[in-house]
Order: sequence, then C-alpha cells, then structure tokens
Amino acid sequence: MKITIAERLHPFSHRPGTQCPIPLSTWQSTIYPTRIILQKIDKPSQSFILDLSLQGPMKDFTAEIDLEKAVVRVFGSTPAGYLRYEVRRSSDGILFTFEKIPGAVLNCTLQGKAVSYQVTQKETLLVPGPAEAAPAAIPTERLSLGMHKSQDWEMVLRRFDLREIFPVLLRLGAMVPSVHPLRSSSGTLGLLSAFQEACASRAKLQVHAACEQWLLASFAGILVPTLNDTLHQGILPSSAPVLEGPSAISHLIEGSQLVRSLFFNETEEHWEILPCLLPAFDSGRLINLSTQHEENISLEWSKHQIKKVMIQTRAPRTQVLRFPKEIRSLRLRKSLKEKGRVVDLQAGQTTIDLPAHAQLFLDCFKK
Repeated sequence: MKITIAERLHPFSHRPGTQCPIPLSTWQSTIYPTRIILQKIDKPSQSFILDLSLQGPMKDFTAEIDLEKAVVRVFGSTPAGYLRYEVRRSSDGILFTFEKIPGAVLNCTLQGKAVSYQVTQKETLLVPGPAEAAPAAIPTERLSLGMHKSQDWEMVLRRFDLREIFPVLLRLGAMVPSVHPLRSSSGTLGLLSAFQEACASRAKLQVHAACEQWLLASFAGILVPTLNDTLHQGILPSSAPVLEGPSAISHLIEGSQLVRSLFFNETEEHWEILPCLLPAFDSGRLINLSTQHEENISLEWSKHQIKKVMIQTRAPRTQVLRFPKEIRSLRLRKSLKEKGRVVDLQAGQTTIDLPAHAQLFLDCFKK
C-alpha cells in the first residue's frame, strides 16, 4: 500500500510585472523582461532593483516558482537569443544563476548601489542581503486534491478553485523561514483572523466563505502576501493603507497551517484525521506529514471518506486517533503481508500503540 503524489508544483505567469515569493526566504520578486525588483515581504522599503541590458521585446516571457527545487525561474526569447535564469535564496542574500544568455556577455546594473556587472553563461550573481534562518531542507509535505490543470496563475485565479490553490499555498507556506510576525488584525490580517475563527468552528460553509475572502484580498501575483486589498474589491472597508508594522508574512505562515489543519490536526492529546473536509474536496492525498514526535503520516480519501492511512513511527508510545464520527471500525496492519485486526471506534475515536521504528497501515474503514 503506497500513497504517492506524482504532480509537481510550478505555478507560472506570462504577465510582465509578475510578483513571486522567493522560496525559503522572506523576500519577494517583481519580474519584468529586463528588470527584477527585490523586496522584503515584511519590510517593503528594503528593496533592490536589478536591470538587465537586453534588447526587446521578449517573446514567451515566463516567470515561474519551481516548488520542487525552491527557485524562481525566468525565461523567454529575445531578438538576440534565449534567456533563462534562476533566482534563489542564499545564506548571504539573493543569488541569480544565468543558465542561458543572449550573446557572450550580459550587462547588469544594481540600482541604488551604482554597481554594474558583466555575467557570462552559467555564471552567478549575488545581491547581498541580511542573513535569515531558512528551513534546513526543502519540506516534503505535499497535498493533492485531484486537480491537474495547467498552473498558469492568471487562469488559476480566474477559475478560483481551492483544489488548485491549496496545494501551492501549503507547500509555499512550509518554505517560509521561522519568524515571529507581530500579531495584528490590521488590514487583510483581519481576514486571516476571521478564517482562523471559522476553522476553529468547523462550520464547513463558513470556512469556505472566510477562506475565499481572505485569499482574494490578501495576496497579489503568485501568492505574495499583502496587508492591503490592492485590487480594491470592496472586501475591506475603505481606510488608509497599512504600511510597515504588522507583517504580511503571517498570511503564508499561519495561512498554510490553517489549510493543513483542515486535513490533519494535532494536539497534545490526539491526531484528528480529516477534521473539516470541505464539500469541494471529495478526494485527495496528503503525504509526508511530520508530527510533533517525528512520526511521518500519509493519508488518502475519496468520495469524502478516508481510505488509507500510513504511519511511520519513531519512539514507542500510544496515540489517540480521531476520525469523522461516522467511522465505526478500521483494519490495522503492521505489514502488508498480514491480515491485520479490526479495530472498533467509539464516536470515531480509538487509541493505538505505536511501536518503535515501524510502519502501520490503516484501511478498510467502515461506517
């Protein structure tokens, strides 16, 4: 019994001026064919502008976030040749890697510092910035809700289907460095608080409505968090714009955690499996969940019912599991070769023993 997700996440846009978060950092990039603007998400006044000396226009301009390799990738064709480069977080700032350039040399200018560079193909260019603690490795948690359409972000926003947006938001939010943003309900952070309250209530229609309002007003470009409704959609009351102070990074950090809690919620007392499965999420998979005690969990559901759960254990202990209340029994196996045993649940709840360094397989869920 395996639970895997083959889909790879790489949301992209063909629109010049696309805004993208830079994975594993608290920086965002605004990308044009010949200009890149770098800004701190939590301090927009801290910014850099890098200009590329290119002859336009650029055909097939594309900016994408590769959430497998944790880079922003930009490419397109100029009259002089093909351009492709990557933008990634470095321990010393933001690193550009020019994989292909039109011609032998590309001239770059860093505005504000009056510094010019000449880069060749395969060469890197570092824009120095303050160090920040990033995750030690690219997170492995991954969500799929059964949507496999093109990840062209303009089309994603036009469809506005949470089955497309949630997997990207969950993975991107897990890549944000550990920071402690200032608690506030200013601007769009009030919508995040409303989403949090709806999640706590477990009222599914209320959760869906609060989430939609939060997503519509709190993000620009490809999930760049913002404190203001930059599209002036009437979701927030008209007031003076919120500038620096409360950190918009909360939208990614806390928002992705709230999304995760709809499918798996962990407390000191128990694990909750699919505690608030919205009506639109009739089938899906969530893999490589990491728990407080370093267990690894993967789960799969279809037709709004849990089908499989896999648990990779660490230290021996007991664990309380909560499933939807209509679940009356399940089969527990320690190996796929054994028949296993039937475990009866009381109001969807049971306690199981977790042996050390083993795999447990839960299936055959019965109502």
